[in-house]
Formats: sequence, structure tokens, C-alpha cells
Amino acid sequence: MLIFLIIVIVLAVILLIPVGVDGGYEQNSFELSAGFGPFRLRILPKTEKPKKARRKKIPAEEEPDVEKKPPSWDEILSLVKLGVKALKRFRRRLSIDFFALHYTAAASDPFKAALQYGKVSAAVGTLLPLLEEAVNIRERDVDINVSFKQERPEAYLHLIATLQIWEILYIGLAFGAEYLIMKYKIRREIRETERKTENGQASDQRLNGSYHGQNQGDGGRKHHRRGAHNNA
Repeated sequence: MLIFLIIVIVLAVILLIPVGVDGGYEQNSFELSAGFGPFRLRILPKTEKPKKARRKKIPAEEEPDVEKKPPSWDEILSLVKLGVKALKRFRRRLSIDFFALHYTAAASDPFKAALQYGKVSAAVGTLLPLLEEAVNIRERDVDINVSFKQERPEAYLHLIATLQIWEILYIGLAFGAEYLIMKYKIRREIRETERKTENGQASDQRLNGSYHGQNQGDGGRKHHRRGAHNNA
């Protein structure tokens, strides 16, 4: 009994340890690190271990390198909404030391760039108050602009907060649950759309089959009447 009580106390102390979280997104890469006092742990991006040199096989045809596309604004927006939902499950407001969001709308067509700027500005104007309701942002830096010279948009996100370990675990579980629910809804909508498409194609095939059968029947009757007339 005493050992069990000691284990519970140790776990409770560990869960209450404050952890400094420093994360962000820039140039198609995510960065995340956690600090425990003087110690700092880098979580993302993962450091790759040096691999031993191996003999390379000569490929028959070299495949071209496919450039990874950055996440679209709709994907980023859906993830932000999931994060806000996860934060709202807390009974008390969390505190964020620093929050920065910079976005430069750009496209090959200036008209599309202007539309993108309006869409992002409206989304940020809607989501930022919701985020401030869920957490207490001590310092923020939000800048949304448009560039008609570059062809690709640029996004920069930086977040600094001090959370306890149990809060990090709670946010991770809540975000994961919301993410799985969103994926399930998307898959269900895709299945329903595919089912409706298959049903529509099947009904079209039945209608075409009945139409061709009717035409063949009408043609046979006409040929029979013509033959009877000739015999007469």
C-alpha cells in the first residue's frame, strides 16, 4: 500500500511539472521543442542519424524528385479549428506567452491573390477572437498581407507557452479525438458521394437498356408488319 501511494505521489508531481513549449511553422517545416528548466528537448524536426555508406544500385530510370506541396489554407484552417475545440474543453483558460502569425497571400494571378487575401483575412478575423476566448494570449503579433510579385504564399507561425505535463497530455488527446472525428466525417461523406454516383450510373444504365430494348421491339414489329403487307 505504501509503495502504491509513493508511485501515485511521484506521478502527480511529474504531471504538475511546468514545461516550456516552443513551436512553429515556417518554410514547409514544423518545429517543436520542450524545455525542462535548463534542459531542452527537440521534438521536431527529428534529427537523422548518420547512415552507413552502402553500395548504391544503378537504377534503370531515375524518378524525378517530387516537390512536397505545402498544406493548403483550408487544411491549416481546419487544424486551427480543431485546436480551438480542444482548448475549449479546459475548464480554465490557458496562458500563451507569445503568439505570432504572419501570412503573405500570393498567386500567379493577381486577382486570385487578392481573393486569397480576403479569404485569409476573414478567417483570421473570425478565428482569433475564438482563440482568445479559449486561451489568454499575453503578447501577439498578427500580420496578414498580400504580394503581387511572388507566386506562392508564405506562412509563419510561432507559439511560446508554459504548460504542465497533464495539460499537454490533455490537449494532445482532445486534439487527437477531434481529428479522428473529422476524418471519420470526411470518409463518410466520400462514401455517400460514391454510393450516390454508383446508384446514378446504375439507373442510367437501366434506362438506356430499357430504351434500346424498346427500340429493338418496335423495329421487330415494324419488320413483321412490312413482311405481312408484302405477302398480301
